[in-house]
Amino acid sequence: MNLSLFKHEIKSNSKLLALFLAIITLYGSIITLMYDPKLGESMNRLAQSMPELFAAFGMKDPGSTMISFLANYLYGFILILIPFIFSLILAYKLIGKYLSNGSFAYLLNSNVSRTEIFFTQLLTAFLNILVLLLYTVGLVVLISELKFPGDLDIGKFMILNGCLLILQCFFLSVCFFCAISWDDTKYSMGIASIVGFGSILIQMLSQVNSNTEFLEYFTPLTLFKPFDIISGQSQSYLMVGILSFITIMILIISVVRFKRRNLFL
Repeated sequence: MNLSLFKHEIKSNSKLLALFLAIITLYGSIITLMYDPKLGESMNRLAQSMPELFAAFGMKDPGSTMISFLANYLYGFILILIPFIFSLILAYKLIGKYLSNGSFAYLLNSNVSRTEIFFTQLLTAFLNILVLLLYTVGLVVLISELKFPGDLDIGKFMILNGCLLILQCFFLSVCFFCAISWDDTKYSMGIASIVGFGSILIQMLSQVNSNTEFLEYFTPLTLFKPFDIISGQSQSYLMVGILSFITIMILIISVVRFKRRNLFL
């Protein structure tokens, strides 16, 4: 890792991080405060009136506990989408932009190796994602303990967030791979967007009804099932383990690709 480059990237991306922290604050606070044990029946009636719409967003069953409510309304869609968008922008700022303007070639002339550059940028992106998710955990736990003391199973909640971190690392690895593979940002960001948004869209379609359930096998999001995770199903941990393995493989391919590709001034 190159410390000077790392400090520069942390500082230059601080405003972007602050923006996404504000977004998380808005959505996280609103949804956590929406929890009401007595709300379940009303939400069920509303879901029955619009079953396909609620199912598409993974909100068919509001759950009877606070952690199931959060797994449904916060971890079923919002905390998949927002960190992915953050990863997409980070990949452009940390990799894509430098490849397109030739800045990496100047760094290499300063005796900074390609491996150092890659892992410095990757660590910067990972720490930003980690801060975003840790902030989310702190925010939700604080609000739940102030408003609904004792209702949130913090142990299961931490496990759920650990699995979410692995999912977001997967999306980050995809964004980095695309940024490294194509010089033109319309292709790199476009393909990464297709993978991310496409995965979310396919998951939504797979949840609409029994005729579209088969689509879940065409999205990596099938490896992240919040309800199975909080219920402690061993199969859910196995699927997250598979997701971790895929992430590592993508990162290995990415660093090899980065070390071999031409860097133009």
